[in-house]
Amino acid sequence: MGFKVERLKIYSDSSAARGIIGRLGVGKKAKHICTKNLLVQNLIDEGIVTVLSVPTLTNVAGLFTNYLTGDRIRFLLGLMGAYIVPVANVEKANSQDGDL
Repeated sequence: MGFKVERLKIYSDSSAARGIIGRLGVGKKAKHICTKNLLVQNLIDEGIVTVLSVPTLTNVAGLFTNYLTGDRIRFLLGLMGAYIVPVANVEKANSQDGDL
């Protein structure tokens, strides 16, 4: 009896970040990073975590890190299966509930 454990997947649109965490230690250009804090490198080396590329246009993390237009927010929410409820419909639904 055993468990099938899937690898944890990290998606990133930053090639620099993927490069840094994809190799053990740091290179000459990233000397300012404290290597003891690069836990993800060890997790990748142990096969627990895998890092994958995601195109910037479909990176839903942009919802939490970037300034976005309303159309872009709706697009990214749609990729996650979420949507925005129009305020007018909410107010209408609340007034109908009060009439019951």
